[in-house]
Parts: sequence; structure tokens; C-alpha cells
Amino acid sequence: MNTEFFDTEEFYQQVRYFVDLIMTDKLIIRKTYEPNHAKLYIFKLAQDQVGKNVLFITGSSNLTRAGLSTQNEFNVEISDYGFADAEEYFDHLWEQAVKITEYNETRKKLIAVIEKETLIKEVSPFEAFCLVLKTYLDSFDQKKVSDTLISIMEKNDYTPYQYQLDDVKQALNMIDNYNGVIIADVVGLGKTIIACALARQLGKRGVVICPPGLVGDRNLNSGWKMYAEQFKLTDWEVRSLGELENIRDFVNKIDDIEVVIVDEAHRFRNQDTRDYDLLKNICRNKIVILLTATPFNNRPGDILSLLSLFVMPKQSNITLDGNLVDQFRGFKGIFDRLGYIKKYYHSADEKKRARAQNNYKGIFGKDKIDPEEINRRSRYLAKQIRQVIEPVTIRRNRLDLTGNPYYQDEVKELSRCADPMEWFYELTKEQSEFYNRIIAHYFGEADGSGANSGGRFKGAIYRPFEYK
Repeated sequence: MNTEFFDTEEFYQQVRYFVDLIMTDKLIIRKTYEPNHAKLYIFKLAQDQVGKNVLFITGSSNLTRAGLSTQNEFNVEISDYGFADAEEYFDHLWEQAVKITEYNETRKKLIAVIEKETLIKEVSPFEAFCLVLKTYLDSFDQKKVSDTLISIMEKNDYTPYQYQLDDVKQALNMIDNYNGVIIADVVGLGKTIIACALARQLGKRGVVICPPGLVGDRNLNSGWKMYAEQFKLTDWEVRSLGELENIRDFVNKIDDIEVVIVDEAHRFRNQDTRDYDLLKNICRNKIVILLTATPFNNRPGDILSLLSLFVMPKQSNITLDGNLVDQFRGFKGIFDRLGYIKKYYHSADEKKRARAQNNYKGIFGKDKIDPEEINRRSRYLAKQIRQVIEPVTIRRNRLDLTGNPYYQDEVKELSRCADPMEWFYELTKEQSEFYNRIIAHYFGEADGSGANSGGRFKGAIYRPFEYK
């Protein structure tokens, strides 16, 4: 009920109608003791409604959005045989089932869940205004950066850019509220510097987990070990992400490890891996600072994986709806269906094309597929995901800094990409002949249909799963 599909006027009207039915005992709900996957819909109708006063429907349909609108289902309506047996089967389950709406206490709990934990919970205009005002004011309630930190940066020839100091202040505020932060500035804006400055400002002991090539050498001339030395993080550990098991054991033994910095955190976007499990154990009950220029790699679940390292997905306070799992399940559903439509709506496979058509109709309520409408919906989905992670994410690009008059002087000092220059390379006569000879020898000459034939090169589709 907490997905975008139900955020409609029709839903708000209908759910109130069903709540009234429950409160007046016109809708009675019971739950079977044992799991039961059967679908049985029994109807006893007045004689003047239909020609037959009893019938039942059995089949595969669930009373869900997918079951009613987008999935292929098979159901049978029966009225001339078997009604008595179906009713006996239902009555047997009914008599032994747990009563949900017939006891005042359980009915109150059910209604309370619907009215307080779903989209229909009432938010007064004043409450909404207070939330917006608090969020706005919190963005200005930034911590102060110590003079010691600025001195350390200058001593090591780092310019204390205001945008980096602002990032540190904002990150400190996010850590206070959510116990973690994702620093996702684009490449070249100094995520490592910001993270070190943040660690120094926190004044706690921690561990840096980074790719092996970024650990640094013993002479402290490069990598994270150099940065830790420069920012006086002398009691910090710098470890390779290739030794997560050892890091977990170390962190569990040392009581004063309070902060975990994970560089290139997007490597841990898959929750179903052992490495992710180890990292989650390392991050448990710690302040977590994640560095990545690409927090969203493939699917919406990538974001949830990162968030789950420092928030409780089902009890998060970064959104009005505390259940991030439900939100991202909704994001994944729409993402997968949009992807399927884009991939297969022109497919030569009739079944895939039909499924793409059903997905499109389920999302947009239309039969004719409009590619631009799919693109607009994809952009809207991306915007929704950004809004969810915004309270715990710091992300700037060069355009953000360029467009902000507050940072104009600093932007001039940042490295810039020069305009592309066009170069033309011409093959010599010998190179051209050699090129043509290779093409003809390995790939053959094009026949009349445009296909190549007769060449020595024989390509095979890479399908390693076929080999043992």
C-alpha cells in the first residue's frame, strides 16, 4: 500500500470505504493458521442479480495489482457443479482460522496500521509546513570546522576550498542525524580530502577500507596511508578491501573503532555476496562514510545496498515512509518493467512483445507505446530515487560549483578540460593495402546481401556456462 501506484485519489477514496466496511462488520477478515495458496471466490447472489444464484471462481489470480492487471492468469467460473464441495472446503478453513476483524483489539490494531503507517495517514497542513521548515533550517544548522583542520590542510599544501569545508559541515550534520553519509562528488573534486577532513573533525578512531592499489606504501608517499598521516589520523588503520575477514576480526577485537570509511563503495552494491556480508558486520554500530562517484550503477537496489550499511531499511527516518525496503521494491518493480518495455517492445518474439505491451498498459494505462513517455517516466523514477537518498548524500559536479557565485573564485583554480581538438590521421598507401588485405583475408568479401562470407575468422558467442 505504500508504493507510488496507490498514491491516487481513487485509492484514498476506496481505502476509506473498506475501512468503513471493516468497522461496521460488513467486511470480515480471518487468517488461516497454515499457509494456504489456494484462490477460491464464492458468490451467493440474489435471484434477480443473475440467472444463477450461486457460483464460485477458482484459479491463479491474487487480488493484487499485478494479479488483476498485468500478469497472465487463468481462472474458471463454475456454477453448475462442485459448489457444495467448494463451500464446505471454505467453511472448514473459516471455522479454524484466526479472527482478525471480529475482535475489537485486533480490529483496532489493523485499522491503526492502515491509518498511521500507510499513505492514508493524515498529515495536517501545519505538520507538513513544520516538516518542510525543519528540513530547510537543518540545512543551515551546520557544524563548525576547527582552525586546526584548516591549518593541517594548509601545512600539507591543500587549499581549504570553501565547497570542501561546506561538504564537511554538511556531512557532520548528516552523521548526527543518520549515523552515516554518502560522499558522491564527481571525480576531481576531492572526495578523499573531504573524507580525511571529516575524520579529523570527528575526532574518533576508525578504519579506512579501500582497493589494494589505493592503500599506499610504507614510506607514506602515496595512497590512503599518506593522507592519514597528513591529517594526523595516527591511530587509524588503512586496510585493503581484499582482507575483509581480517578487518572484521580486528574491528571486533578493538573497542574504540567508531568510524568506517569505505572508498569506492559502489563495489559493494550486491547484498547477496559474502564480501557485502563481511562489510555489513564491520559497519554495524559504527559511523559509516561511503565514498563513490557512481552510487547508482545498475539498479535501484544498488542504492539500498549502500544505505543498508548504516541505516535500518525497515525503520529509517530519512523519509516520511520509514520502510525503505518497500520503497525500493516499488522502484525496482517500475524499473524492471520500464527496462523490459524498452528492450522488447520491438522484439520479433511475439510473447516478449506482448509482455512489453502488458507492462506498458499496466504503467501508463494506454495501448500504444510511446518511447518518449517511457523516457520521461525513467527520468521521473531517477528523480524519486535521488529524493530518497538526498538527506544522506553529498554530490556536486563542476556545473554545481560553476553556477554558484559563492564558489566562483575557487572554480577558477580547479582543473578544466580543454575543448576537443580535431585531428585527422591518414593511412599511407602501404597501411591502406595492409588494412584491406586483413579485412578480406579474415572476414571475406561482402556478398550481394551485404553479409560477409569466406573469411578465415570464425567468431563464437561467448557462453562459458556451456563448458564444464
